[in-house]
Amino acid sequence: MFGASHLTAVVASFVLPVVVVAAIRPRAHPSFDRALRWSLAALLTANWVAWMSFLYFKGWLGLGNELPLNLCDLATVATVVTLVYPNQRSYELAYFWALAATLQGMMTPDVKNEFPDIDFVLFFVFHGG
Repeated sequence: MFGASHLTAVVASFVLPVVVVAAIRPRAHPSFDRALRWSLAALLTANWVAWMSFLYFKGWLGLGNELPLNLCDLATVATVVTLVYPNQRSYELAYFWALAATLQGMMTPDVKNEFPDIDFVLFFVFHGG
């Protein structure tokens, strides 16, 4: 925890969105904005499926660990909905659930290996996305 990989992932999760929005200016390029939003939604969905598969094959997916879904999973759903169908309600849910859950998950990750281990990558794409 708080090694170079961890800190890089946390910083990237805050810096990359700001850089992307500043670079593409969504209102000036609506078609590019839509393609980027849908691509990010597809990435988050694929990463969530991969994360659940990873937990299942490790034997970690169960009622005591991941089922029913954690708040981070619900924040991901709200984020994907907002990216595909932008609206205020799902945006606010994604925003506050991310602050309540995924930010804490990123600060205290339950990851034993460093980058580029698949556990590390899936965890930080899941929580940083």
